[in-house]
Amino acid sequence: MIDHTAARAFLKTAYQPDDWIAVFLKSSSETSRVAQRIAPVSLVMTPAFHEWMARENEHDGANVFISVNTFSPRLVSRLGAREN
Repeated sequence: MIDHTAARAFLKTAYQPDDWIAVFLKSSSETSRVAQRIAPVSLVMTPAFHEWMARENEHDGANVFISVNTFSPRLVSRLGAREN
């Protein structure tokens, strides 16, 4: 069972609501599916976002990874975060 309260408490402690973070889901099954979302913490904390992560975990055994660093708003790729 996933403790959504603990997940939200972690996000509130580690980030500001308007910080943008990367959420990376990697399947532990043979499919090796991956999904990435870069979004504001306020969106990542919503019940709908948590339900999506829980479904991915239940259906495909996806592990969830959260970026340590924040990103610029509306970034569509972590590659765009690199400096030239």
